[in-house]
Amino acid sequence: MPQPIPLLINPKAGSLFRSGLKAWLDDHRDAFRAVPTRSAEDLTNKARELAESGEPVVAAAGGDGTLMGAAQGIVGTGAALGILPCGTMNVLARELGIGSRKFDIALEAIQGTKRQEIDIFTVNGKPFLQVAGFGPDARAIELITPRLKKNMGAAAHVVTGLKVAMERLPLITMTMPDGEILKGTQIIMGNGKRIEISLDWNSGRCSIRDYGRGIPLGKVVDCVSELNTGGKFDTDAFQFSVGMNGVGTKAVNGLSDDFH
Repeated sequence: MPQPIPLLINPKAGSLFRSGLKAWLDDHRDAFRAVPTRSAEDLTNKARELAESGEPVVAAAGGDGTLMGAAQGIVGTGAALGILPCGTMNVLARELGIGSRKFDIALEAIQGTKRQEIDIFTVNGKPFLQVAGFGPDARAIELITPRLKKNMGAAAHVVTGLKVAMERLPLITMTMPDGEILKGTQIIMGNGKRIEISLDWNSGRCSIRDYGRGIPLGKVVDCVSELNTGGKFDTDAFQFSVGMNGVGTKAVNGLSDDFH
């Protein structure tokens, strides 16, 4: 019988019950050894302690924020991060093909021998797994409260996105490594090369070209108009899911008189 895997978990998190993870864990007691955490800092510290003690796998139960905190503790140690996705969006789990709140699939991946490396980047010394943003993106996340997520689920991201769209945004200046100075209202670092934005104040039109992962041609309408859509479709466009992308685009579409 395999040894129980340490599982970082917040015993007071409402998502444990809403996602069904608490009941699922009751039926899989032998697979994990619960490691309670009190805060985000405590989560990261305990993840690091477990990894440095020689644990080959350190699992974490939660959403993308919880997984990032755990990853910040184990990065560079050689330990693998096990994922039990019980958050609201679970973007990383979707991108890795595990899915959202599909705990049997997650357990199979955790106990299996296959490991997948993930590129990370750092901002002010803090590692990030997916995306780091400054401006509207960060502001929208800041406005999402636990109560809002509990009451609205994924729709909370659309609500805060609409609120931010009506705020006056500060100008951000960024100096690139080659000395080039860029100015704008938003900076997002992650999977993509660049984004081009053109505004026509006379007509009220905004043109945006995003050099990111792209959208399957047959699903463009869904990705800009329906919640909970990403890149996991019945096409050969992607080998695995690319997450819950397009929340901002859906918000813009909802506020626009004309959208192409």
